[in-house]
Amino acid sequence: MKYYLWDGKEDLFNEYVVESKDVNEDGIIEFVRTVRPKGWEDKSHGDSPLFERYIQWSESGIKPIEERYIDIEKGYYVKIPKELIGKITIPDQQKESNSQKFLDTRTNKIWLEVHIFKRKEWFNIKGYSAAIKTASHVYAVPKQSEFEKVKAYIKPLADYQQE
Repeated sequence: MKYYLWDGKEDLFNEYVVESKDVNEDGIIEFVRTVRPKGWEDKSHGDSPLFERYIQWSESGIKPIEERYIDIEKGYYVKIPKELIGKITIPDQQKESNSQKFLDTRTNKIWLEVHIFKRKEWFNIKGYSAAIKTASHVYAVPKQSEFEKVKAYIKPLADYQQE
Protein backbone atom coordinates (compact mmCIF):
# COMPACT_ATOMS: atom_id res chain seq x y z
CA MET A 1 0.00 0.00 0.00
CA LYS A 2 1.26 3.48 -0.85
CA TYR A 3 0.73 6.55 1.32
CA TYR A 4 0.50 9.87 -0.45
CA LEU A 5 1.17 13.32 0.89
CA TRP A 6 0.11 16.40 -1.01
CA ASP A 7 3.59 17.80 -1.66
CA GLY A 8 5.77 15.49 0.38
CA LYS A 9 5.53 17.54 3.56
CA GLU A 10 1.85 18.33 4.08
CA ASP A 11 -0.72 16.08 5.65
CA LEU A 12 -4.46 16.13 6.24
CA PHE A 13 -4.41 18.00 9.56
CA ASN A 14 -6.44 21.22 9.51
CA GLU A 15 -6.27 24.50 11.39
CA TYR A 16 -10.00 24.25 12.16
CA VAL A 17 -12.81 21.76 11.68
CA VAL A 18 -13.83 21.51 8.05
CA GLU A 19 -16.33 19.06 6.60
CA SER A 20 -15.20 16.85 3.75
CA LYS A 21 -17.77 16.74 0.96
CA ASP A 22 -18.33 15.97 -2.69
CA VAL A 23 -17.61 19.44 -4.10
CA ASN A 24 -17.56 18.41 -7.76
CA GLU A 25 -20.61 16.12 -7.50
CA ASP A 26 -18.89 13.05 -8.96
CA GLY A 27 -19.98 10.72 -6.16
CA ILE A 28 -16.56 10.79 -4.44
CA ILE A 29 -16.11 12.65 -1.15
CA GLU A 30 -13.12 15.00 -1.30
CA PHE A 31 -10.84 15.48 1.70
CA VAL A 32 -10.43 19.09 2.69
CA ARG A 33 -7.25 20.75 3.93
CA THR A 34 -6.70 24.18 5.31
CA VAL A 35 -3.61 25.66 3.67
CA ARG A 36 -1.77 28.92 4.06
CA PRO A 37 -1.29 30.80 0.82
CA LYS A 38 2.20 31.35 -0.57
CA GLY A 39 4.17 33.94 1.33
CA TRP A 40 2.41 33.23 4.63
CA GLU A 41 4.27 30.05 5.60
CA ASP A 42 6.45 31.75 8.24
CA LYS A 43 3.70 33.91 9.77
CA SER A 44 2.00 32.96 13.03
CA HIS A 45 -1.05 30.74 12.66
CA GLY A 46 -3.35 33.36 14.17
CA ASP A 47 -2.26 36.02 11.69
CA SER A 48 -2.39 33.87 8.56
CA PRO A 49 -5.28 33.66 6.14
CA LEU A 50 -6.31 30.14 5.20
CA PHE A 51 -7.64 28.60 2.04
CA GLU A 52 -9.67 25.39 1.95
CA ARG A 53 -8.27 22.93 -0.57
CA TYR A 54 -10.43 19.97 -1.55
CA ILE A 55 -8.42 16.99 -2.73
CA GLN A 56 -9.38 13.61 -4.13
CA TRP A 57 -7.47 10.48 -3.32
CA SER A 58 -7.47 7.56 -5.73
CA GLU A 59 -5.22 4.68 -6.69
CA SER A 60 -3.32 7.00 -9.01
CA GLY A 61 -2.59 9.50 -6.22
CA ILE A 62 -3.91 12.75 -4.85
CA LYS A 63 -5.21 15.52 -7.08
CA PRO A 64 -6.61 18.95 -6.24
CA ILE A 65 -10.28 19.42 -7.08
CA GLU A 66 -11.16 22.85 -5.71
CA GLU A 67 -9.77 25.65 -3.56
CA ARG A 68 -11.68 28.37 -1.71
CA TYR A 69 -10.95 31.47 0.31
CA ILE A 70 -13.65 32.00 2.93
CA ASP A 71 -14.21 35.26 4.79
CA ILE A 72 -16.82 34.48 7.40
CA GLU A 73 -16.67 37.94 8.98
CA LYS A 74 -17.35 39.70 5.69
CA GLY A 75 -19.89 37.16 4.40
CA TYR A 76 -18.40 35.85 1.17
CA TYR A 77 -16.07 33.27 -0.32
CA VAL A 78 -14.05 32.97 -3.51
CA LYS A 79 -13.81 29.78 -5.55
CA ILE A 80 -10.34 29.52 -7.04
CA PRO A 81 -10.37 28.03 -10.58
CA LYS A 82 -8.85 24.56 -10.80
CA GLU A 83 -5.93 25.75 -12.94
CA LEU A 84 -5.00 28.30 -10.24
CA ILE A 85 -5.09 26.00 -7.20
CA GLY A 86 -2.01 26.78 -5.12
CA LYS A 87 -1.16 29.80 -7.28
CA ILE A 88 -3.27 32.49 -5.60
CA THR A 89 -2.19 34.38 -2.48
CA ILE A 90 -3.21 37.39 -0.45
CA PRO A 91 -0.91 40.42 -0.06
CA ASP A 92 0.67 40.64 3.38
CA GLN A 93 0.46 44.40 3.85
CA GLN A 94 -3.18 45.08 3.04
CA LYS A 95 -4.70 47.76 5.28
CA GLU A 96 -8.22 48.37 3.91
CA SER A 97 -10.87 46.44 5.79
CA ASN A 98 -13.59 46.61 3.13
CA SER A 99 -11.57 45.15 0.29
CA GLN A 100 -9.44 42.11 -0.40
CA LYS A 101 -6.88 41.60 -3.15
CA PHE A 102 -5.82 38.23 -4.50
CA LEU A 103 -2.49 37.88 -6.32
CA ASP A 104 -1.41 35.36 -8.93
CA THR A 105 1.92 34.13 -7.53
CA ARG A 106 3.26 33.36 -11.02
CA THR A 107 3.05 36.99 -12.13
CA ASN A 108 2.59 38.84 -8.81
CA LYS A 109 -0.30 40.69 -10.48
CA ILE A 110 -3.74 41.20 -8.98
CA TRP A 111 -6.02 38.35 -10.09
CA LEU A 112 -9.13 39.53 -8.23
CA GLU A 113 -10.06 42.51 -6.08
CA VAL A 114 -13.20 42.30 -3.92
CA HIS A 115 -14.72 45.50 -2.50
CA ILE A 116 -17.55 45.45 0.01
CA PHE A 117 -20.13 48.23 0.17
CA LYS A 118 -23.21 48.68 2.30
CA ARG A 119 -26.31 48.03 0.22
CA LYS A 120 -27.82 51.43 1.04
CA GLU A 121 -24.67 53.17 -0.29
CA TRP A 122 -24.42 51.17 -3.52
CA PHE A 123 -26.38 53.59 -5.73
CA ASN A 124 -23.81 56.32 -5.02
CA ILE A 125 -20.79 54.14 -5.80
CA LYS A 126 -19.09 54.69 -9.16
CA GLY A 127 -16.37 52.70 -10.90
CA TYR A 128 -17.37 49.27 -9.58
CA SER A 129 -19.34 46.36 -10.96
CA ALA A 130 -21.48 44.23 -8.62
CA ALA A 131 -20.53 40.57 -8.34
CA ILE A 132 -23.15 39.64 -5.73
CA LYS A 133 -25.77 41.50 -3.74
CA THR A 134 -27.13 40.44 -0.37
CA ALA A 135 -29.73 42.12 1.82
CA SER A 136 -27.05 44.20 3.54
CA HIS A 137 -24.01 44.35 1.24
CA VAL A 138 -22.81 44.53 -2.35
CA TYR A 139 -19.61 42.68 -3.24
CA ALA A 140 -18.05 44.35 -6.25
CA VAL A 141 -14.95 44.53 -8.42
CA PRO A 142 -13.38 47.57 -10.09
CA LYS A 143 -14.88 48.22 -13.54
CA GLN A 144 -11.94 46.81 -15.48
CA SER A 145 -12.11 44.05 -18.06
CA GLU A 146 -9.74 41.70 -16.20
CA PHE A 147 -11.99 41.78 -13.11
CA GLU A 148 -15.24 41.40 -15.05
CA LYS A 149 -14.04 37.97 -16.16
CA VAL A 150 -13.32 36.68 -12.66
CA LYS A 151 -16.06 38.30 -10.57
CA ALA A 152 -18.20 35.16 -11.02
CA TYR A 153 -15.86 33.39 -8.57
CA ILE A 154 -17.15 35.59 -5.71
CA LYS A 155 -19.98 33.83 -3.89
CA PRO A 156 -22.18 34.75 -0.90
CA LEU A 157 -21.40 32.83 2.27
CA ALA A 158 -24.96 31.46 2.24
CA ASP A 159 -24.05 29.47 -0.91
CA TYR A 160 -20.99 27.99 0.82
CA GLN A 161 -23.12 26.66 3.64
CA GLN A 162 -25.62 25.17 1.14
CA GLU A 163 -23.04 23.24 -0.87
